[in-house]
Amino acid sequence: MSKKTCQAPMERDPLSHEEDLAKVIDLQEVIDKQEQSQMEERLAALFAHVTELKEDLDTAKKDLLKSEDVNRKLQQDVHKDQLILNLETLRAELDQMRVRGAPFHYG
Repeated sequence: MSKKTCQAPMERDPLSHEEDLAKVIDLQEVIDKQEQSQMEERLAALFAHVTELKEDLDTAKKDLLKSEDVNRKLQQDVHKDQLILNLETLRAELDQMRVRGAPFHYG
């Protein structure tokens, strides 16, 4: 019988052990590269999402500024309309006083 066939199952050729170790190391490198690639893809997706969120935020800020400007103009218009209404009311009261002949004292 040859020496290899007489070896106990636990005994292995040192060269075979080194080959197995090299295969394990190679496989681990492949796995590491795959994991790194996946992480890079996830990171790229996150960056794209962050960019999209920033664009949405910029749009929302612009919309808010426009809305605030429109609101300010509307408030000015409402105030102006109220002043005109008050002036018209005062003119109507003055006209009624003149019709009744009531004395009018200014100031």
